[in-house]
Formats: sequence, structure tokens, C-alpha cells
Amino acid sequence: MKETQVCIVGAGPAGLSAAMNLNKLGVDCVLVDKYEFPRDKVCGECFDGHVFHVLRRLDAGYVEEMDEQGIILKSWDYWFGDEKNRKLRTAFDKNATPRILTKRTEFDTFLMNKVKQMPHVTVMENVDITSIEQVLDGVILSTKDGKTKIKAQMTIGATGATSKFFNAVTQQPKREGDTYAFVRAYFTNVGKIPNNEVVFHIFYSPMIVLYICPLPDRTVSVEVGIKQTEIKKHNINLREKLFELLQTYEPVKDKFRNAELIGKTKGAAIQLSYKKAKLSGERFLLAGAAGQSVHPVTGYGAGHAMAAGEIAAQNAAQAIDNQDFSAKSLKQYDKAVYKKLGNEILLSQIITYIFDHPKTCLPILFSVGGSITNILTHEDFSQEFLNPVFYFRQLMGISR
Repeated sequence: MKETQVCIVGAGPAGLSAAMNLNKLGVDCVLVDKYEFPRDKVCGECFDGHVFHVLRRLDAGYVEEMDEQGIILKSWDYWFGDEKNRKLRTAFDKNATPRILTKRTEFDTFLMNKVKQMPHVTVMENVDITSIEQVLDGVILSTKDGKTKIKAQMTIGATGATSKFFNAVTQQPKREGDTYAFVRAYFTNVGKIPNNEVVFHIFYSPMIVLYICPLPDRTVSVEVGIKQTEIKKHNINLREKLFELLQTYEPVKDKFRNAELIGKTKGAAIQLSYKKAKLSGERFLLAGAAGQSVHPVTGYGAGHAMAAGEIAAQNAAQAIDNQDFSAKSLKQYDKAVYKKLGNEILLSQIITYIFDHPKTCLPILFSVGGSITNILTHEDFSQEFLNPVFYFRQLMGISR
């Protein structure tokens, strides 16, 4: 049985960040993932600025190294459009922290290679942890066949909210919320996308999102997403819908007229919720999608996950120093995460609600588009968006 201070389950951005930060703090940990790297991951591939900040706190050279290797692309442009030809465009100040556009496969592999060189981290790939047992002096994590067991003083769960490990550690059958299905395809030979802009196109009846994101190797990632319950209700084949939209939807069809598909389309599911999630308990912390750090529209996914991983590492190190792994003590982690990311998580929840009620809410969003654009390019746009005074100004026609 392998023994360590902290076992991190899941080697996405949250788990990798937690491992790197624990190493920085001198805490021994085991990082487990059920796949072998490099592994593909269906993801929006447009990351918010938290990624920059977390990486630079770890090592100022990481971002520059990824830039030099052509792993990342920077973007300051973002816009939404709908089938009724309405648009909401944002252009961030070029001095502001950019969005990072990258293939998750390459981004995660870069970080994993760094982690494998760290003295306080042991990496275990192709290991699918499905159960966790509380014992007097720690937790024992096991694979389904029982051949791999890891004993740790505590664990950080970074496997997502739909995994078997999430169910085991939280003792919940599933997190409350709606599941959304996505299909992703990579294309080459796509028409020019100005300023590396990331684009969302919205369709009604049923509500479908078409997402287009340029990538560093001159390929383009395209995704379509829909609430899972709508797929059966409307008998939708998402793969077919993706190609149909690229071939027939006026704003994009010219760009994709000569596009060539790279590889196969791939699918994924994510869970979105309006409710504040519990992030900790006796001897465990949750980070990443397991800790509600995911949203396909705001881009608050990998950045939130890495920030939560950093906070999880700090709280785990403190718990080890104090030898206090009680649910009451680890509740400080929830407070720290919501203090740092709470406004942005709430913004994601509001946008989830808007997209769940598109016919009512989206026309309002587009009608105040100019003001929303000003907010989105504001340094602390999430606080402004959540400020009731903003909505009062819109109703009264008062400018900022």
C-alpha cells in the first residue's frame, strides 16, 4: 500500500495545480489519474486569466515557455450572437490579462511533465480510484479491483462532479444540477478569424450553443452543446447538428466552406447548477468541476480549477501542520474559495439561469449589450454585473 500525506485524485487543471502547490509547500502527495498522459479532453479550451496568475505564482517562466512552444494563443476578443442576428461583442484592453486559447491535451501534458519532475509528487497514471474508506489515522483510496490502495492523511478530489470518486467521497449519488452534452470537432483550413476572437452563437427551440475557438496550431475547435434532456425530447444527433450548422448557418458557413475535419468528433458532459456547492468534509476537499469550477460560456473553468487547486493545497498543508482534518476545520477551504471566486461562480450561475430561460432572458441581455460590453471589459466585471445599481441604470436609461 502506498502511503502519503495527501492523495489528489484527478490530474486536470485543479489536480495539477494542487500537486504543484503542495510541492512548493514541501508536502508529499500522490497524484492519481485514470488515464495515461497525454490524453484527450473535451473542453472549451478558452481559459480565463486565473490560469496566468496561478502559473506565474508557481514559476514565472511557465507561461512564456508555453508561448514559445506554441501551446497557447492569447485573445482579448469575445462575442455572442444569436440566430436573430443580434450581437454582443467584448474587446478587452490589450494591457489586461488575456484569455488563453489552448488544446487541453497539450496544456495538461505540459503541466504533467513539470509535475513528474517535482520531488514531493508521485504520479500514478492508469489508476481509477472508485472508493474511499475513512480509518482512524487517514483515508484509504482503492481501485475497483482492490489491486491499488493508497493511504493518505487527506484527499483532494479533482475528478469532476459526475465521477464515481465524487460519489464515494461526498456520499452523494450525484450533485444537484442539469447535465449538458457537448460534441467537439477540430478543423483546419478555416477562413480567417480576426483577433483570435472566441465566438458563441445561440439558437432557440431548443436552446443550442455553437462555440468557435481558434487554437495555436491554426486549427479551430468547434463545439455544440445542449441540455441533455432536450436531446431525447427533440431527437437531436449533436454530431449531425454541428456539421449542419457549419454548412447552413449564414454567419459561419463561408468561414467553414473549405474546412477539413481533423480526426473524429468527441463528446462530453458537464453538470451546471444554480446552487452553492459544499466543497469539503472530513479529510477531503473538492476542486475543479467537482467544486463547481466549470462554465462553458463565461470560460470560468480551468482558471477557477487552478485557483481552487492552489487554495486546496494551502488548506491541506495547514491541516497537516495542525493535524486537524475535521469537517469543521476544513470548512475554511469553502470560505476561502468563495471569497476569492464567489462573485464569478455566482455570475456563472446567473448565466446558467439565463440560458435555461433563453426566450425571456436573452433578449434583455442583448438589449443592454453596450452596457454589458463595458462591464465585461471592466477589470472586476463580475462584481459590476452582480450590482443591482447596474440594472437600475438600465431601467432608468442612466449611463455609467
